[in-house]
Amino acid sequence: MSYFSFLQFKEVIDTTHSVEHSNKVIGYYERILRNTDEMESGTRGFVISGSEKFLEPYHKALDSIKTDFINIENLNAEYKFPQNDVDSLKMLVEAKKEHSRKSIEMRKVGLYEGLKFVSEQRGDSLMRLVRARIYELQEQQSAFLNNRIENQEKSTAKAKSILISIAGFVYFFFLVGIFFYRRNVQMEKSAKDVAAIAWQFAESIVETIREPLVVLDPDLKVKSINKSYMNVFKGDVKETEERYFYEIGNGRWDNPDLLLMLRNVIQLDKEFNYFMLKQDVEGLGMRTLFLNARKITHAATHAKSILLAIEDVTDQSRAEEMLNENRNMLQSIIDNTIAVIFLKDTHGKYLLVNRHYEELFHVKNEDIKGKSESEVLTLESAEEFRKTDLEVIRTGKPMQLEEVLPLDDGLHTFITLKFPLYNKKRKIYAVCGIATDISERKRFEEELNYQAKLIEHVSDAIISTDMNFNIRSWNRAAEQLYGWTAKEVLGKSATDLMQSQYVNSSREEFLKQLFETGYWEGDIDQLKKNRERIRMHVFRTLLKNTEGEVIGILSANRDITRQKSAEEAALILLEQLEERNKELRELKGNKEL
Repeated sequence: MSYFSFLQFKEVIDTTHSVEHSNKVIGYYERILRNTDEMESGTRGFVISGSEKFLEPYHKALDSIKTDFINIENLNAEYKFPQNDVDSLKMLVEAKKEHSRKSIEMRKVGLYEGLKFVSEQRGDSLMRLVRARIYELQEQQSAFLNNRIENQEKSTAKAKSILISIAGFVYFFFLVGIFFYRRNVQMEKSAKDVAAIAWQFAESIVETIREPLVVLDPDLKVKSINKSYMNVFKGDVKETEERYFYEIGNGRWDNPDLLLMLRNVIQLDKEFNYFMLKQDVEGLGMRTLFLNARKITHAATHAKSILLAIEDVTDQSRAEEMLNENRNMLQSIIDNTIAVIFLKDTHGKYLLVNRHYEELFHVKNEDIKGKSESEVLTLESAEEFRKTDLEVIRTGKPMQLEEVLPLDDGLHTFITLKFPLYNKKRKIYAVCGIATDISERKRFEEELNYQAKLIEHVSDAIISTDMNFNIRSWNRAAEQLYGWTAKEVLGKSATDLMQSQYVNSSREEFLKQLFETGYWEGDIDQLKKNRERIRMHVFRTLLKNTEGEVIGILSANRDITRQKSAEEAALILLEQLEERNKELRELKGNKEL
């Protein structure tokens, strides 16, 4: 009998310890969830803005999470509780921590890499799994606690029956029985007191949680709300408690789907998570809320209630919207640039192409993913491009080169910049290329080169000036005619240099005709480098750009000095011959007389 009573007493003590253990573990679970949220918020803030200040809550959360897990493991070891459930949660949180760390590393590589990594949504999935697992573990702890209290009450009742049945045999044993009976009654009362204390402790934890919390009875009447609810929704305890949930806040919660799900929590034992509502909150504006509800049982009275947690995810939603906007903006820039943009992995498989690439090569981004260049381009082109990709991967440095590709209207020349992309381990995982079609520019340059060669080989001096007659070009014939090299005259004033004198015209008449008709032709006496004057026959025309604007004057000058000298000599001979003929006629007339 003493041994049996000892066992009952030990069970009561164990129950008390279980209550203490469960309350502490539930509190640590809540802190882990809160710190995981802080870690997620800090990570997303850094990815979007790149500001190091968002990493402060991230690092604090990491330290706190580690400490909380150590405390839970110590409690379980002390009270000999299994670690399997904690290990499963720890694995999820570690996966979430690793994802956050990767997000931060990718953002340090670049905004595009960070946004692309976060946009894969794996972090949100991990966060939901962490929440679900913590809620499940908290529910297990509550159920475990209730079960221990019920078992203890049954053991106490059994002990009472045994003690009463044997009390009539021996007075001594009767006294001993009375002693243990009273002892067990006190212990039963102590267990209930412990349960009540545990419930009060849980309520105090609820008051410190930053998310708004509401406790409802099975009829959806408000039993209590925490301070966070009052701070966010400006609720008054006197006006809120004992009113139906759908009546408070001017009917803000009067949503048929929400009310049905709340009733199912009690009636069907069906909890729910992430029920989304949009509410216009006073002082905060329109907010996006997630509602999570589950059934709770009072440890002492066994009364059923609904615990409703309200999570404001507006900032998270806005961050996700910003990520989507940035992703769409980046994609829009990539798709609307005139350059061809492509991304390939280190094996030469396409990861991404932009719209201009799709249009030129008649492929879709979705269809080309995972294909190699040999499946899209000619074998010769593919082999050449693969060589340059491998060179970029080998050196780890950008490379700029000209590449020729066959398109629908013939061969096109592209100037391509290829550069490596690195992962968080600073290992090259892809090669990005930005190619610009320079075919028109190449043809224009070739035409200019051809024209320049022609100009260099003509016998006339070809000179171009701006509208102030400052020399811009000076061909080889001009060097030979005037004696100055191109290097000596470029940028200098042709008027000052050659000191032109117009023959049978004037500078004013020349300018007037040039601007009225677009050309002028005439003779000009000009100065050479050796100060010798020569006569040039000059043809001048206006130079215009592609928009038709006058930008300069082009002159073609031919040396006619010898021709003019010969003409003048011929005129002198003619004059002399005419004078001689006149003298002969006069002499003949005299003889006749």
